[in-house]
Amino acid sequence: MTNQSKSKSSWGSSMVQGFKADKKPKAHIVALQTKKLALSNSDAANAKQKNPSLVSHSRAVEMSKEAKSTRNLEIEAVELRRLNKELQLEKRSLALKVSSLETQLASLVKVNQRDVVAKLKAEASMLRHTNENLGKQIEGLQMRRLNEVEELAYLRWVNSCLRDEVSHDSSTIDHAANHVEKDWKGQSNGIMCRKEMGKDGTIQRLKFLGNCDETNEKRASRIPNTPPKPSSSVSNGPKEGGCIQIRPPPPPPPPSRKFSVRSGIGSVQPARQVVEFYHSLMKRVSRKDSHNGGTHDLPDVANVHSNKIGEIQNRSSHLLAIKADVETQGEFVNSLIKEVNNAVYHNIEDVVAFVKWLDDELSYLVDERAVLKHFEWPEKKADTLREAAFEYGDLKKLESEILYHKDGDSDSTMPCDIALTKMATLFEKIQRTVYSIVRTRDSLMHSCKEFHIPTDWMLDNGIISKIKQGTVKLGKRYMKRVAMEVQLKATMEKDDPSMDYMLLQGVKFAFRIHQFAGGFDDETMHAFVELKNLVDLLSNNQTKK
Repeated sequence: MTNQSKSKSSWGSSMVQGFKADKKPKAHIVALQTKKLALSNSDAANAKQKNPSLVSHSRAVEMSKEAKSTRNLEIEAVELRRLNKELQLEKRSLALKVSSLETQLASLVKVNQRDVVAKLKAEASMLRHTNENLGKQIEGLQMRRLNEVEELAYLRWVNSCLRDEVSHDSSTIDHAANHVEKDWKGQSNGIMCRKEMGKDGTIQRLKFLGNCDETNEKRASRIPNTPPKPSSSVSNGPKEGGCIQIRPPPPPPPPSRKFSVRSGIGSVQPARQVVEFYHSLMKRVSRKDSHNGGTHDLPDVANVHSNKIGEIQNRSSHLLAIKADVETQGEFVNSLIKEVNNAVYHNIEDVVAFVKWLDDELSYLVDERAVLKHFEWPEKKADTLREAAFEYGDLKKLESEILYHKDGDSDSTMPCDIALTKMATLFEKIQRTVYSIVRTRDSLMHSCKEFHIPTDWMLDNGIISKIKQGTVKLGKRYMKRVAMEVQLKATMEKDDPSMDYMLLQGVKFAFRIHQFAGGFDDETMHAFVELKNLVDLLSNNQTKK
């Protein structure tokens, strides 16, 4: 028992000693750590005391780093301030733009509303005019229908009256004829005459009445006047025996190259500068806003009303007069036929004189076409002579108009717009006439050569060349007048919109003259250069503004 108690006590003591041994090293470790910290602090203090330069260097490095960072921050701050100012300015400009756009939008809305209202008013006025014109047309058609109905009723009444008159006249004619035939030829001949008249009917009776009236209306046969003598040695009178020996005139000389259309006329030369400037100006004008086209008024319907009643009443007397001319003027017409067949000329002036004489002679007849169709009238040759004379007369009239316009001094006294309109109208008339003659020249020349009529006047080196030279002078006067007017307006009114239009019209007119005549002469080219300089000057001033 004693041993067990000893062993238990020793075991407990050993356990207590073990716990104590465990507490000692922990306290020792804590003590060592505190000593280590104290030594490190003392070492750092000793190091600071021993090396003061190292401490100052580290401080300098830290200060330089801090200075660099502050400098960078200041630079960033300045940059941010600059960006802020730029953004503020941009914001202000955007606000101004927004306000201007809002005002423009409001003005555009107003302008669009005005344009729409103006268009609607124009359409309403046009529809109103159209409605009025249609109403007038309907009224005219209604009146025409009423007139035709009244006319038809009147014609029926006239027809019934004419029938009664014809039946009455036929009965009196039968009675008179029977009485005469009974007295002179006997009973049998009177019966045969009545049978023949019965077969022929009312037309023969009317014919008999017409013949009775003709005896009082027939005119004496006309003796024609002598035709004009030609300026050349060729005779156009009738020859004995009816044999006509006609020597054809020599062919006209071929047109030389210097008189061709494209090479110009006389001293006229084509100018490429005119064409180029015209096309460039047209492109410039096409970029601008196009103007609204004017409304065209509808043409009024012409109330063409033929007088049918008068035609019916006059037809019988007219036919009787034609028949009388056919019977009495045969010798006169045959003499005219010989003159036309024998007409051979070398000069177109002789053709004009002959046509004038022929028309004067034919005017004696009641109806030229109706009388001449009963004879062997050379209609094709006569028509060719007339056509050549009339075409030549038209060209001579144009030449005289150009010369009169050239010699006249009315352009400087009359207002500019009236003078320019007159010149443009004259050129359009010349252009239309010349192009018409050139278009039908081949067929007319073929017919003229067939009937020995001169054709040299139709060539490009004939009277047409003189007319084209006159148009070149006309273009020069037009451009000079435009330049003078623009310079005058530029000194008085600097911003006149009519100057652009006037210069544009001047360039257009110059281009048309150039294309028609085949070029410009020196004086006209100088006038065009002056006009071109004015256009360039005006366009430069507008671009500067």
